Amino acid sequence: MLRYILLCIALTCLLFAGSGVVANDKKLDPIQVGGSLGSLNDRSITDAEIAFQVVFNELLSEVNESFNLKIYENQNQLFNKFKQGTIQAILTSSLNFIELENLIHPTARYSVQFGDELKQNYLVLVRRDDNMTHLSQLRNKILSLGESHQVGKLFLDVELLKQELPVSDIFFKEIHRVKGDNTSIIDLYFGKIDAAVVPKYNYIIAQSLNPQIKNRMEILTESEPMIHQAVGIRHDFSQKRIDNFEPSILTDKPSRRLKYVLDTFGIVRLHKINKETLNEVRSLQREYTRLVGHKR
Repeated sequence: MLRYILLCIALTCLLFAGSGVVANDKKLDPIQVGGSLGSLNDRSITDAEIAFQVVFNELLSEVNESFNLKIYENQNQLFNKFKQGTIQAILTSSLNFIELENLIHPTARYSVQFGDELKQNYLVLVRRDDNMTHLSQLRNKILSLGESHQVGKLFLDVELLKQELPVSDIFFKEIHRVKGDNTSIIDLYFGKIDAAVVPKYNYIIAQSLNPQIKNRMEILTESEPMIHQAVGIRHDFSQKRIDNFEPSILTDKPSRRLKYVLDTFGIVRLHKINKETLNEVRSLQREYTRLVGHKR
């Protein structure tokens, strides 16, 4: 049913987009974008590809630009295609983004905002009636973590190491890697797991849908706000084309129909970021390296 609705939205928006004024009669080749499987957050590959293309092709309809998105289940394949130039843009976790930074255009880096803030805190949630007050009490328990949350896992590992505890893969009895944060929150609510790592935005949304969640859960520890996912264009991509499409994709005043599409996918807007925007993630990486070295 969800896929049918998404397809209907996609077709409607693309039909509207076709009525826009084209800035240039010459048709430009679509920008090929690759995304990692972990960036889906509880959506199927097809739904995610439709969502991305509906939003961005609607935004770009009047400047003669378009995007094609392909989600790669094999992360190495995604990285290789980006390195080879087969794809011109990449959507991935901020940790992977940093690894590929030398291949990414210095002025064409972006991140999608969900909720009130671009940067979101990671939360470690537990059930209130389990009376958990320290991470050490979670030893040999079951954790749930979204596939897209590499940064969240790194934060948890740093917190464990600070308390001279093993990293999460060793510390927990099991780690359930799930497609989306709703699964983690629901499983914690019903006692299928003992702890969950989720972004604050998703926790707030879950509480608005089910007020009992706030009574049943509490935050054991919380990260500082940071970027989870980022989008980058290859360093050798045309600056002229970037200058052409950027004003459209960075708009904070979407049309009514575009706002409806954005709201459907929980997107507030796209932001331009720079190297400093990811400083919190870099700092977390450095702290992890330091703590692991000290532990040895």
